[in-house]
Amino acid sequence: MTGYEIKYIRTGSGENKKYDTVTLWENDPMEFEHGIETAHNLTDILHLFEIIAAKYWGTYETQHSIVNIEKIEIHA
Repeated sequence: MTGYEIKYIRTGSGENKKYDTVTLWENDPMEFEHGIETAHNLTDILHLFEIIAAKYWGTYETQHSIVNIEKIEIHA
């Protein structure tokens, strides 16, 4: 299974930037208003990151707020 740990600057943190981290996994179904989506690559992950920020966190983080992405591989 492949995941991506995303470190980003939180919206409104000003000069003293506050960071947060979220991990999103490929092929992990996520339910949205328009149906279920899964990510199959890094581009999809970035798209889901923006949707999650807007719809669930109520913030405006975009892919431009991302400062680091680490790929995580788990072999079962």
